[in-house]
Amino acid sequence: FVLPERIQRLTSVLEHRTRRITLLLERVHDAHNVAACARTCDAFGLQDLHIIPPEDKPLRFSKLVSSGAHRWLTVHVHDTLDSALQALRSSGYMLAVTDVSSEAPCDTPASLPLDAPLCVAFGNERDGVSQALRAAADMPLHIPMTGFVESFNVSVAVAIACSRLRERIDAMPPAAWQLSTSERAALMDTWVIED
Repeated sequence: FVLPERIQRLTSVLEHRTRRITLLLERVHDAHNVAACARTCDAFGLQDLHIIPPEDKPLRFSKLVSSGAHRWLTVHVHDTLDSALQALRSSGYMLAVTDVSSEAPCDTPASLPLDAPLCVAFGNERDGVSQALRAAADMPLHIPMTGFVESFNVSVAVAIACSRLRERIDAMPPAAWQLSTSERAALMDTWVIED
């Protein structure tokens, strides 16, 4: 049995969920970073999180860091970059790749085009995104910095990008980013069962 107050809370969260923006994490090693990224997705209402786990270790979420946020997300685990790209492209996503090494002009979270669904990809802690993912991107993304360091921790970069992108889609008509009625109903069923 689910109390009416709980149904109201689930409904309220669903009204702010979106699939207009999603994330792809490529071979992020640290379970704390993966969990922090999942928590950020939940906090900013991004329903889907795509993950390509490292080849040498299983996917794990640090429950202490995620606070269980990953339970409310639709997590898509891909064995290869090709399968991730195929899934994203078949769903109509444009691909922005965080790239601190790009010499080409880069968009920022404030200037990324949002006229189509957008996936923002982040690489692992040591190497960033792979050359193959960089080559597959529709656009490079740079988070402006003014200090001596050249990059953010991946979970911090995710939080900064998601915050700005969420502000931008909230300025759009809700019909442009909200889940469909059937998507909300399906998620409500899943959430009630798992709650």
